[in-house]
Amino acid sequence: MAQRVLEECLSPAGDVERWIAIKEYLPDLAEAAPNVWLDSLERLLANDEAAASLFEDAGLFSTSPHVFIMFAIERLRWFPHHLRRCAEALVRLSAVDPGHNSWPRPSSVFNETFTLVRPENNVLFDDQFTILKSLAARHPQSIWPLLVSLLPRDRCRTVNYGPRFRSVNVEIDAPKTCGEFNERVQQLVNFLFYLADEQPARWAELVKDIHHLPQAARSTLVAFLAIRLMPLFPVRSVYCR
Repeated sequence: MAQRVLEECLSPAGDVERWIAIKEYLPDLAEAAPNVWLDSLERLLANDEAAASLFEDAGLFSTSPHVFIMFAIERLRWFPHHLRRCAEALVRLSAVDPGHNSWPRPSSVFNETFTLVRPENNVLFDDQFTILKSLAARHPQSIWPLLVSLLPRDRCRTVNYGPRFRSVNVEIDAPKTCGEFNERVQQLVNFLFYLADEQPARWAELVKDIHHLPQAARSTLVAFLAIRLMPLFPVRSVYCR
């Protein structure tokens, strides 16, 4: 029944006006029929113009429609079989986000979902990383700033939505020791090196966060930059007379 109701509410496929008209109910509808909701969202996000229209510069007494989509994703991401699709939706939405003041933003929800400290999902870290690699292969430009945001920083955490109606056994795979946390940081840093490759602009972004990194990851970053920069500054022979 819930699936049929949701299909009727959100048809025809990709009709952004339908989404905006029922924005307040999107979190409950998503939890009632997750697969139908995600199917419809993916069809909507296939059109960049329609996706961008979900971000309204809301006035004092209005809330941008994307906010309710974020609340819905914050519920669905706790179910392991929905995490990949939720993450891909966040990447696509972040690519068209104009960055207004309505909170939360797709980038912040992505960060909270995959943060290395206490990820807001119910999937083992290795499986989370597999999802990130898959997304990087499909969205190499859009996901780069989202992955960089996962590097350790001093930031405040917010209270987020969880499932309201469906029960879920929460088993967060958070690092239990400083050593385990540092290993995860190193794995992320190595992956960022791979993605940065020969793009100097990306090297600069990594350097901004070097003081937040554990010592081992910091040393790896310095070595990476030395290898990349050495060809730009050839050593000249100096002869003493």
